[in-house]
Amino acid sequence: ILQQQPFSTQHKSKGLEFNNVLVLLDNGKWSKYNFASLFTETKTKTKTNENVILRTRKLFYVCCTRAKKNLAVFYPAPSADIVDGAKRLFGEQNVIDLDSYNVGKDG
Repeated sequence: ILQQQPFSTQHKSKGLEFNNVLVLLDNGKWSKYNFASLFTETKTKTKTNENVILRTRKLFYVCCTRAKKNLAVFYPAPSADIVDGAKRLFGEQNVIDLDSYNVGKDG
């Protein structure tokens, strides 16, 4: 696959564009980012928290603006608040619940 598709991190993609972009958001051990803040209101206002949110928004902007034709954003196991926020941001018709697809499942 590597020979067929350009894979890139955000840091290597600045200024580049691609027809199709998949953005993976994961709040795992990324202490410098808070991807939930993209879709939900942050109740705690601290200087550190504001810096993390700003850094997260900049990263998300750079990643999303690389797409010329198709953009897909994947957020694993989102809460209902995150799904609602994604619908507000992208439009309800553009948010797909992958768990509703029975790909490879019996039933």
